Amino acid sequence: MKVDRLKSFISIREIFSNGRSQLKFPILAKWSISPTENKGQAGLYFTPTVSVKKIRKAVDRNLIKRRIKEAVRNDLKKRGNLNLSSRIEVVYIFLHNQPLPYDQILKAVTKINSKIFSPSADSIP
Repeated sequence: MKVDRLKSFISIREIFSNGRSQLKFPILAKWSISPTENKGQAGLYFTPTVSVKKIRKAVDRNLIKRRIKEAVRNDLKKRGNLNLSSRIEVVYIFLHNQPLPYDQILKAVTKINSKIFSPSADSIP
């Protein structure tokens, strides 16, 4: 399965306007699932975000982003090879006002990903 960083402003705006969401504190995930004709575009595209207003120091924001990326990577490795025929775009938003241990972030990401990758989530709204 292809895992890439979500960078497109248009895609992110679409997720926030029409996407679904799941909250498992300290992370809020907003995502959208879209079918794709081109197999090269199928896969998981995600980006972690941390508010500057909540976490002032860039060092701490980068630490949280690295922890979220690692949690997503480990969770996908644990799930095995997911053969996706659609494009899943996810924005992970960190909500807490201080950095949290990796274990708490991993638990939240695992719970959120189980909702995103559940068979009922494959249906497109």
